[in-house]
Amino acid sequence: ICPVMKMNMLKVYERYQNADQLIILSHSIDPEHDSVTVLKDFADRLGVKAPKWHFLTGEKEQIFELGQKGYIVTAREDSLEAGGFLHSGAFVLIDK
Repeated sequence: ICPVMKMNMLKVYERYQNADQLIILSHSIDPEHDSVTVLKDFADRLGVKAPKWHFLTGEKEQIFELGQKGYIVTAREDSLEAGGFLHSGAFVLIDK
């Protein structure tokens, strides 16, 4: 699901990259792999830049809790899933 989500979010980024009131946040659900350096390299390969699109990492349990309690989406480890994680395929729009 991640490659499809990435391509669709790139379309959003390209369309709204000059819109002042929109930012995009992508939270890693695999912080053990996705260091700040790894995420920066990923953003560079995509050709996207902050402050429009931020790639975020942190403590795994806090990320999962933010997903489930803050964004109301699924985000958790699951050894039965490809890649070892289960997460929602939704984009979440948050208004100020």
